[in-house]
Amino acid sequence: MQIVYTHLRHFLNRTFTLKSADIAPGEQLQRDLGLNEWEFMEVVAHLETLFGMTLPDEVLVPTLTVEHLCSLIAQYKPEGITPLPLMTRKVAA
Repeated sequence: MQIVYTHLRHFLNRTFTLKSADIAPGEQLQRDLGLNEWEFMEVVAHLETLFGMTLPDEVLVPTLTVEHLCSLIAQYKPEGITPLPLMTRKVAA
């Protein structure tokens, strides 16, 4: 799950200029990090593409936290959490 968290933090930092230090596991993506509905879906789409999977719509609730999103990726990608080769990029932890 750490690899998902690292990629998520990097994406949020790069795309929405959020400070990595502010992206804690318990932060809600919309309420605490200030993402609107479209930005939230952009984050989900990025992770789904990066890890080659799809999350069911019913788990994508507005109160979703960083930690819960990372655990959902792990739950719905049981064969292993590895970014797709074409999408792999060195990401600072």
